[in-house]
Amino acid sequence: LCQVPILYYANSSTIDTYNTKAGNLSSNFFLRSPDSQLVYDKHNRQILIYASGTTLSRVTLDGSNITTLATDEEHIRRFTYDGRRNIIYYIHDARDAIHMLNLTNMQDNEIGALALISNIQDLDIDVLNDCLVIVTASNLSIVLYDLRESSSVRVITYDGGSGQSLYVFEDGTIYWVIYNPSTGRFIILCTSKAGVTRNLGIWYNGEIRVVVDRLYIYVLDKDNNRIDIYSRRTLMKLGELPVPPSVCELILAFDIDECCSNNTCHMNATCSDTPGSFVCTCNEGFEPSGDDCLDINECDRGYCDPNADCVNSQGSFYCTCRSGFVGNGLNCTETCEDEILFYSTSSRIISNSSVSIPTADNNILGYDKYNRRLLYYDDTENLYSVGLNGLNSTVLINKAYIAEFAYDGERGVLYYLNRLTLKINSVNISNGEDAPVQALDSYSDIKGMEMDTKNRYLVIAKSSLPPIVRLDIISFETQEINFDGSAQALSVDQDNEVVYWVNFVVSTDKHYLMRSSYTGETVPLNVSYDGEIDLAQDYMHLYVLDKENDRIDKYNKRTWVEINVFNINDGPQRLIIAFGE
Repeated sequence: LCQVPILYYANSSTIDTYNTKAGNLSSNFFLRSPDSQLVYDKHNRQILIYASGTTLSRVTLDGSNITTLATDEEHIRRFTYDGRRNIIYYIHDARDAIHMLNLTNMQDNEIGALALISNIQDLDIDVLNDCLVIVTASNLSIVLYDLRESSSVRVITYDGGSGQSLYVFEDGTIYWVIYNPSTGRFIILCTSKAGVTRNLGIWYNGEIRVVVDRLYIYVLDKDNNRIDIYSRRTLMKLGELPVPPSVCELILAFDIDECCSNNTCHMNATCSDTPGSFVCTCNEGFEPSGDDCLDINECDRGYCDPNADCVNSQGSFYCTCRSGFVGNGLNCTETCEDEILFYSTSSRIISNSSVSIPTADNNILGYDKYNRRLLYYDDTENLYSVGLNGLNSTVLINKAYIAEFAYDGERGVLYYLNRLTLKINSVNISNGEDAPVQALDSYSDIKGMEMDTKNRYLVIAKSSLPPIVRLDIISFETQEINFDGSAQALSVDQDNEVVYWVNFVVSTDKHYLMRSSYTGETVPLNVSYDGEIDLAQDYMHLYVLDKENDRIDKYNKRTWVEINVFNINDGPQRLIIAFGE
């Protein structure tokens, strides 16, 4: 059946919903119900509500028909429902035991086979395998109880933390949350039907709940009043859904899409309704094979440039130009360039090629990508341009109040943050015309900027929202990359249309590496530093200047493996990578 996943979530007074296919991130009111626990009846496609600690009800997905199932049920801590047998399984809050309540005859019994299970936290029904799945905070992490005649018990242990909550996916895969006391993190795990458990690399500092559909993982972040949406395939965060304060319950229900109910389209195909029938079309990146849609291995078809590496994935692929070449992977050209690393101290610019350039105090280092020259501003209040060999120094602009800058060498225009007005100005170097950039007048808290000379953008890092702003220097239109973060520094990969930036998180007092595409998708790179850092990059690597520890770390941008460390001295402040002939 074609299904529409719908999220239902509850706080102390109301239940709201979100249709995942609605096309907008907005909630809809569902019911007014105090202090409700929610469970989805997977068999009958209805919702069960346990409200006010006493009343158990059933309601249709549109909220139009509410039926009371039981009253005066005071001991249900958490529960799930077997719609096939009309039985409630629940944690008895006074006995820390699993009970079953038969709603047909209202007989309530403790399950003897589970009597030795303790520290029970949550439970769910595995409809496919007809079993009750239990998560505990003990070393018996996951317990599976067969609901058929065998009533067998199976245990899956995991010693990385204590279980908190769980969700059983339609194929029997268990997604569950543990708390690791050594790190203070709530971590999402995935356990297969075979009992193999893996860490998904998604963690939070506060309590969470998780539900999953075929495409996405939804995580209720209770502390921050939002539901984070991740790709189930790539585990990349795709968006956020704001929810009302104090939401503590989250379930996922599935409505039938009448447009394509009972069709036989393959899971990698899109069903389109036609009068009296339907048409199945393989999704992009897949091709028909009988009734199936199989992944196209684009790497076998030579889509990438001969000087690029191709990686195939389900429904997609990507190409990366090899070292010494530049481009989008579909087309790569030889760079014929030497990479030179420069970093600045308070009164000197130093390179890995033995170049050392003295400056006045408090210099700010930059790079003219178009003309391949170093730029720096210091206490003389002049902006200098100098060759990569440290020679042929010239003054680009006299007596300017510069806090940050970026230079469009092709047009001879300097963009800078005026340290008096804290606004971004542009200066035409040829005629000295200096004026505020009106399109950026509303932005504040600017921490850095860099030119994308290839795509003609000025890219800005901000410590307030939105953290990254892109200005088209031709049309002067702005585009914002929305993410709940505080950008401190950035480095622009103009060939791949990606911004690497530093996100400072106050709650952890750490600086995290992030990657945002021009299309707006932001991904954490799972690399963090305690102190301030600066960024620079070449075609294959990202360099991180660790100011606190006087070193430069070098990472492979594809694997994020740290491949080198450069120890430096003299209190480094800024970092760039330049390219010489």
